[in-house]
Amino acid sequence: MARFRIIYQNSNIEAPAGRFDIGRSLDCHLVLDDPSVSRVHATLIKEKDQLYLEDRGSRNGCKLNGQPVSGRVLLKDGDTVGIGHQVIKITEIRELKRAALNTMGLSACPNCGNWISLEDEYCGHCGQPKGIAINRPSDTAQIDLPTDPSLVDTGVPVLHSGQMLAGLAQKALSKNKTEEAHKLVSRWMDTIVNPKEGERLVAEAELEKLANLLIDLAVATKEPERISELFAFFTRIQKLLPRKSVEHLYKLARGAGYRTSSELHKYIACLQEMSKQFSPGEKFIFRRIEGLVSVCN
Repeated sequence: MARFRIIYQNSNIEAPAGRFDIGRSLDCHLVLDDPSVSRVHATLIKEKDQLYLEDRGSRNGCKLNGQPVSGRVLLKDGDTVGIGHQVIKITEIRELKRAALNTMGLSACPNCGNWISLEDEYCGHCGQPKGIAINRPSDTAQIDLPTDPSLVDTGVPVLHSGQMLAGLAQKALSKNKTEEAHKLVSRWMDTIVNPKEGERLVAEAELEKLANLLIDLAVATKEPERISELFAFFTRIQKLLPRKSVEHLYKLARGAGYRTSSELHKYIACLQEMSKQFSPGEKFIFRRIEGLVSVCN
């Protein structure tokens, strides 16, 4: 079955089966921060081996390879889709051939995901300079590949929905659009609690970014319940707050008007159950979290 990538700026997303909405609305799968884009501007539709573009009655319409289109149109490898002032590129994911991998080192193009041999300076598919080599086997190396092509790591950076929401939330907060920022953070948390197919496990750096953003929101809005929301979220995912986020709380929690809440006590009880597995460094963080009870009384 044919597979496609949706490439927009630094994002590189595999087109899911079914519908993939694009627009300014926070409910879209790909959110475009552009006033010329309608709330739900267009939809990409993946049906078996085909990918289609469908305009959703947008104000400014859609363009395919620079030409206006209407209704539903078939997309192919290398097509560009114009939505407002934004350009999205469509590329077909090419399966890695076992024979090729066993006879040469390969790198993945950071632009389209095509495989490039070590001898080539540029991608033969899109013309971009090749990325970092992800495989340099010797002539005699024996390599076992997953039988499912979807398990082969292309080495291409993929921006998942959580990362996109993080960037948009930070941008909204920097513009003092606190309500919009909170909606984005809430959706971001939902992608972690209820990950969609294809989304990777969240990294600690992202959890730190999310935690600090909620703390900053509490300070900006003088709404201490955002910090309670933070403790409830970390209780739900059963994760230890990153150390820098704990120190961020020590500095800003009282300034946000936060006082010890039931959510903090529930979180501490959750961590107590997990503490037998903690490393010495994690135990230190746990003790710092316990100390918030007296700091925020």
